[in-house]
Amino acid sequence: MSIPKTIKVKMHLTGDVRSVAVKEAETLFKAKKASPYRSEGAEKAVKGPAPETAAKNPDSDKPKA
Repeated sequence: MSIPKTIKVKMHLTGDVRSVAVKEAETLFKAKKASPYRSEGAEKAVKGPAPETAAKNPDSDKPKA
């Protein structure tokens, strides 16, 4: 007996992340009850301008009028 492969999905109504079997995940995707969950590592998550740009332009984080 083989172990079914699982993938992580994010449930739309509750917002929680679950590991479910691939066949169950396909059913959830078709019913639009969940979407695939991809967690980004810290090196990929970018917030704000690059440090060099921020040093040259200190007002870069302020909204433009």
